[in-house]
Amino acid sequence: MKQMQTDSLYETCRAQIGAGESVWLRITGNSMAPFLVDSRNSVCLAAIKTPVRRGDIILYRRENGSLVLHRVYAVKKEGLFFVGDGQRKTEGPVREDALVARAVSAKRKGIEIGQKDLLWLLFRTVWLRVLPLRKTILAAYRLLRRKKA
Repeated sequence: MKQMQTDSLYETCRAQIGAGESVWLRITGNSMAPFLVDSRNSVCLAAIKTPVRRGDIILYRRENGSLVLHRVYAVKKEGLFFVGDGQRKTEGPVREDALVARAVSAKRKGIEIGQKDLLWLLFRTVWLRVLPLRKTILAAYRLLRRKKA
């Protein structure tokens, strides 16, 4: 997989997605863990052709130019609010013109899963609802991962 600077990545994604192609992007960072893990998982991004909904995973560009892949927490008239699966604080409002693409599938441990797969649906619905409990749940998750290693 090719590594790119943020500006090059942004331009390449916009061009390919604008031409109707999809783009695979390797995950960097832990803000989407436990669903998507740094350097292990990747997502397939495509054009946003339908209205954005709560639970969608969206690649967007912050005002400082950085690209972020997070889940939509709320859709409000002032903009979209996002949260990483490994986070507890929401970010927003984000304007729709900052959106780059929507994740349509993911590869986790080499296995491709789509938006209709059970794991994807659990994170899209249940995980968003337990936002206030994430600190405790994530602490238990990290403890279990440490014991496996």
